[in-house]
Amino acid sequence: MGIIGKIFNFNKSVPMNYWDDLIRQLQGDYEDLHLRQYAVHTVVDKIINVCLLAQFQSEENSNFLYKLNYRPNPYYNGNEFKRKIITDMLYNGECLVVKIVDDYYVADSFSYDEKTKLFTVTTEYSTKEKTYSIDDVIHIRYNNVEFRNFLNSLSNSYDKLYKRVLDVQMRQQQIRVYAPFKGVTGKSEENTKKFMKFLSGMKQQLENESIAVVPRQDDYDVEEHSQNYLGRSAEELGTIENMYVKQVANILQVPPLLFSGDLADTSEHSKNFVRWCVKPIMNEIANEFNAKQTKSSLKNSLITVNTIECVYVSEFEMARDVEKMIGSGVWTIDDVLVQLGKKRENTKDTTRRYLTKNIGIIEQAEEDYNKAKQKKQN
Repeated sequence: MGIIGKIFNFNKSVPMNYWDDLIRQLQGDYEDLHLRQYAVHTVVDKIINVCLLAQFQSEENSNFLYKLNYRPNPYYNGNEFKRKIITDMLYNGECLVVKIVDDYYVADSFSYDEKTKLFTVTTEYSTKEKTYSIDDVIHIRYNNVEFRNFLNSLSNSYDKLYKRVLDVQMRQQQIRVYAPFKGVTGKSEENTKKFMKFLSGMKQQLENESIAVVPRQDDYDVEEHSQNYLGRSAEELGTIENMYVKQVANILQVPPLLFSGDLADTSEHSKNFVRWCVKPIMNEIANEFNAKQTKSSLKNSLITVNTIECVYVSEFEMARDVEKMIGSGVWTIDDVLVQLGKKRENTKDTTRRYLTKNIGIIEQAEEDYNKAKQKKQN
């Protein structure tokens, strides 16, 4: 009967096949909920793990940047801190970070008073509630209505399953007394309405009373039946699992093919994943921190998000693209170093622009050609 069936001590007055069918139905509902919950965890965990590969960077290597990337407070390292922020953003739709002394903490709980315009916050640093103005907190929001509706439906389904389990528990422990009596009811419309009202009352008795007294009449014979549920095969469960994973992935802007197990070229899907899912989340965090910093008006102190490691596994994979960037003359070597998350060297060679593979200005090429022609003539 599975896990659910083991929690019941069955009413021996009811045939065992009745309980078998009922427990199988509950087991089916539980499997469906479990697969939906699994899909949510699978997709969300992938998003978080890829987001952790991104790094905050700035032209100015300040203590603030070190805090965000490596040690925001004595209790968490940089990855744990970012994981907590992103988890709250995805599951709760928002996250609140407060600065206490020189450390940053994610709020365990908070509320906002519209009248006073103050946040009431509790953190791991202090279990006592403290109030902060809106300018003193980093309030990061994540607005995804579809994902919020999916989580709400999942929560409601768990509530319904719990209620059904309680109903089964009450029914299997219920004492039922059938009191037969004779009466002539006939088949008129009025009598039919009376009988339907009688059935409604009987249903309430069976659902709500631990001891149910139900009348029996000669004209009507009421029996208990349940739909025969045979359970799902492993193949069917796999199909449903993939269906839910795909649904959640689409909601969160993650290419579903990243979860299909197909080892074909996924580079383009990975880039789309970073472009449409990872970057918006990390940029939302960076923008909110920038907005609340006192030096945010200075360009060099603004933090940006570097997602290079989200796309490339190693620097060797970047070599071809780096060569194209430098050879195009648009980026200097220092510009590329910044894109790779490294410091500018600020040397003569790294600040120059290079043109390779015959890329050059047309006027300059004509001038060089004319000079070379005159040199040959002389």
